[in-house]
Amino acid sequence: MEHWSSQKEMLLYWYVLEINLIKLTIIYFCILKNFIIQTTMCYSLLNEESFLEFVYLLDPRYVPPDRKTIRHRIEVEYEISFLKVKEVLKNVSVNLTCDIWTSLLLDPYLGITAHYVDANWIYRSHILDVSLFPHPHDNQSIVVALKEVILCSITSFNNKISFFVGNEKI
Repeated sequence: MEHWSSQKEMLLYWYVLEINLIKLTIIYFCILKNFIIQTTMCYSLLNEESFLEFVYLLDPRYVPPDRKTIRHRIEVEYEISFLKVKEVLKNVSVNLTCDIWTSLLLDPYLGITAHYVDANWIYRSHILDVSLFPHPHDNQSIVVALKEVILCSITSFNNKISFFVGNEKI
């Protein structure tokens, strides 16, 4: 048992221990959040018994957040990031590209990306939208989807957009 020279010393020890545990919890939360984003894992992972056992083995003191908490945090960070992207895109000429693909569940998706060269001549790109894209997948449907993203999501381009829609068949 520790020998404390004073009650203040003991309280300071426990205070520092608690602060370190709070810091560790924040760090773990950020690592977990980034893991879910970067691996596109489902939020339900947080409810899986095997995942909780794994986390417990790594650090028994850590209790992962529930799926609602982490989902909310990811959505808030997305909104903040998207506002930053919108602000950047106000001041540059943008080229848009789109890609259509089918998921493993056979759902069609359309992804729209903005590309530009910044003031330091560095190529940049940002994904603007990924959404379900029902048939038909013709040029007119793609243009409608592009307009929707431009008008609804990114209203601040100041007419600095150039794009080409083509549909090559191989």
